[in-house]
Amino acid sequence: MTFSIVARSDDGGATYPTRAYAFDRSSTFAVSGGGTTHACSTADPTYDYRKMGADKSLVSPFRSNLYVTSRASLDANGDGVCDSVGMVYARSTDHGGTWSSAQVLESDYFNVDQIAVAADGAVLLAIRVLSSDSRCNLRPGIVLRRSTDGGATFNAGSCIFADATGEAQPNFVWPAAHPSDPSRLYLAFDGRVASLASQHIFFMTSTNGGNSWTAPLRID
Repeated sequence: MTFSIVARSDDGGATYPTRAYAFDRSSTFAVSGGGTTHACSTADPTYDYRKMGADKSLVSPFRSNLYVTSRASLDANGDGVCDSVGMVYARSTDHGGTWSSAQVLESDYFNVDQIAVAADGAVLLAIRVLSSDSRCNLRPGIVLRRSTDGGATFNAGSCIFADATGEAQPNFVWPAAHPSDPSRLYLAFDGRVASLASQHIFFMTSTNGGNSWTAPLRID
């Protein structure tokens, strides 16, 4: 079994006396569009591939908030059996003491590879989508989801890149934010180049808070 424990140190990392579960066996997750789903109950739930982000901005109204995502084994229909996997999320507004706003981010088995927090407190999650996702016009691409209320809720997400040629099919996606300028965002991704039958690293930037992005630049 794997749960998601977050431990906190108040002495520069010498000790970690404060520990709390971001997710555990009793977790209930809100689902987009209404309703809830639960962690599996007949077997210990698996929380895997955990990521954490922190709001470190001096000017953010949500300074010191913590955010965690994980893959999770879920009981979608309430019969106690693990029957789906989703990306789940929770936030802490008290330095990791307690966790709230638990929700399922995506219904597909996709990773959140990194949580970015902008200088104004916006929480940014970038995910790769396949050609079955309508947000990128049924092409492999990258969808950026944003929270502007301290991680309480996220928008449905918008496509910031769609691979129309097969020369940059996203896999792992890493967003990042400028530490003091909320308009400057960055994103790197590992993309498959079909004509070369190999993976390469691409880089994109935004200077308007993510409303528009440069075309992917291959940098490896």
